[in-house]
Amino acid sequence: MVLSEEDGRIKFTFDDKPTETIRTLIKSYGFKWSRYNGAWVRKITANGIASAQRLAQKLQ
Repeated sequence: MVLSEEDGRIKFTFDDKPTETIRTLIKSYGFKWSRYNGAWVRKITANGIASAQRLAQKLQ
């Protein structure tokens, strides 16, 4: 998880393509795939940060 303040986005990156189950989980937390960034992204907001933290805990 990376907070990219210059883009105004929270980014999740993976070494390989995540499984369908992981992708579904990421989407359920409001993240979208960005081809431009090569990452799963969401705008930096209070809710976005809280969701990202919960998602990061689930992914570990």
